[in-house]
Amino acid sequence: MSSPPTAPPPAPSGSSEPRRPSSFIDDHGAYSSTCGYCSSVAKTSRSHGVSAHVLSVGDYQSLIDHGWRRSGGWLYRPELKETCCRAYTIRLETEKFAPTRGQKRVERKLEAYLCGGGGKDAADADADAARRGGGKSADAPAGDAAATAIEAAVRRALTAAGSTPGLITDPTAPPPSVKARRATAKAATRAGATHQCGVALVLRRGDAVAAEAAAAALRDVLGADAELARAGVELVRGGGGGGFLNFKAAAAAAAAGGGGGVGETRAAGSGASDAPKKSEKKKTLTISTAPSTFVREEFDLYVRYQTAVHGDDPSSLSKHGYARFLVDSPLTRAEAGEGVATTRDAAVGWLRVDSEKKDAEKKYHEGKRDAGVSASSARDVQGLNHVQPIQTKASVGGEFVATAPSCGFGAFHQQYRIDGKLVAVGVVDVLPLSVSSKYFFWDPEYAFLSLGKLGVLREIAWTRSLRAECPTLRWYYMGYYIHTCPKMRYKAEYAPSELRCPVTGRWVGIDEPGVVAALEDDAFRPLDRRGGALKETNDEDEPETTTNPGDATATATATATATATALVASNDDAAIDATIIGVVSGRELAQLAPLGMVARSLPQPPARRLREKVRAWRRACGPAGDGIAYLSQMDHLLLDGYEYGSDDDDDEEGEEEEEDMDAE
Repeated sequence: MSSPPTAPPPAPSGSSEPRRPSSFIDDHGAYSSTCGYCSSVAKTSRSHGVSAHVLSVGDYQSLIDHGWRRSGGWLYRPELKETCCRAYTIRLETEKFAPTRGQKRVERKLEAYLCGGGGKDAADADADAARRGGGKSADAPAGDAAATAIEAAVRRALTAAGSTPGLITDPTAPPPSVKARRATAKAATRAGATHQCGVALVLRRGDAVAAEAAAAALRDVLGADAELARAGVELVRGGGGGGFLNFKAAAAAAAAGGGGGVGETRAAGSGASDAPKKSEKKKTLTISTAPSTFVREEFDLYVRYQTAVHGDDPSSLSKHGYARFLVDSPLTRAEAGEGVATTRDAAVGWLRVDSEKKDAEKKYHEGKRDAGVSASSARDVQGLNHVQPIQTKASVGGEFVATAPSCGFGAFHQQYRIDGKLVAVGVVDVLPLSVSSKYFFWDPEYAFLSLGKLGVLREIAWTRSLRAECPTLRWYYMGYYIHTCPKMRYKAEYAPSELRCPVTGRWVGIDEPGVVAALEDDAFRPLDRRGGALKETNDEDEPETTTNPGDATATATATATATATALVASNDDAAIDATIIGVVSGRELAQLAPLGMVARSLPQPPARRLREKVRAWRRACGPAGDGIAYLSQMDHLLLDGYEYGSDDDDDEEGEEEEEDMDAE
């Protein structure tokens, strides 16, 4: 399509001037492509795509709540009833977020590394011990004197007990990994234990019964270890056993620094209790936020990440492709304190479920001899036949003004640096209701720090902090959740996450009854089952109604349906006629006017085709369509009208647009 207007758009001729659009898009319609989630060779992924030249943050907030997502200036929404891997918008209310033990461990691992310990070798040993020991205890912080004393004592006990029958099965094998951890098991802590060691489980490969026998032999040796006692640590004989060695450290020995909580940014010199040895260098993590722009250092890191983590060919990673994906943005930036008009979110869906409608009709006609069943089924059919009108800002409750926080609204890059070295970059959009995470890439050399998980935790904490400046900014969006793709399921671990049901428009918790079953069903089903009658808002055909001339209830149902359909059609026509059309001639914006005015100046065939395209767009974009100018080339309008005379030709045009998009 055309380039966006480079000057303020002119008002159309006439006495009344249309409302000024806040966004400008080129609509490419539905298209098919190969799928990166299921690695399909055929074009099984189906989406609706548009090119956004200018996009207000308020309009984009409304669009992502309607299932859209952006990649640079390309906006797309999966066609959930047709695509291979169904992708649902997922979000998290940050005030309700409670990190799991595993997520807290990521922060502790970072804290240990910043204090001079916990490098890659330690991370590998911890992971190995967690796998073998069942992950029943938490890592001890760096600088924990008691843990160090326990590990030394256990190594001495292993050496002394090496001749004990049955303890060391293979004297030629390398010594097992020894790691002391903070005690978390209830039985151990009730017995007074502060630390645990699972070396017996390592020796017996997780067999708890055999491990407890080995642990008993080690306890006999450890009970007489004078150096352990001098370090202020005593062996705890109770505590549940299970193959673990339990220890109680005196307050002075156990007073090592705990891991930093979610949302804290580590600075050198903070926290005296976990101070590293003087010979170890303290490190500093800093996170800086700046508007999206191309930075060569970030691009170089992106290439290393894509090559090492995703296996991309370095020659395929160009600056142009990177910029188009992660730097370019159509979002209009709003500075700190600036107010931005934002559409209110309403629980209104945009898809219908044909199978449920047909089931209700079948139930009605099969049970029409039973008055009770007949009345219930008639209501089902009437509700399922009800088609919601095209959504407008007025129909969903209007707008409110959101005040931009200190960073402003728009597209941003967050740089994570350790002692000045760039180790990760987060790409985010700050919107009136949310922070939308777009992409996160990190230095493969720092994989042991789990930087991807750390990035999510820090972005959640940052979103929470922004709410103090922008009270409406409550949510953290993680893009799409694809249940059938294992590598995407991690998003559900950040609880309590919600998915948007495209049928009812409600947000539902992933752990709510029936949601997982709907996600795993081969056929498309609504995620939300609480709403009664399902909304039908994405059907271009007239709703089907089967009646029995002799049945008064069926006749009443048909009448009510026809009335509702007529009202919907009237409301739809009004919304469509009010849509702002940007008529482009060459590279100039020749006219900016409501569709009703533009259509009157066109021959009937192109006017009809333009109206149908705008109808499909308005059903797809929801209330955001009120403020978005729909750009259309004048020569394409005339060409469509005179060269393509049938509705079947829409498919040909869609294929051409798809090829153009793929060529880009």
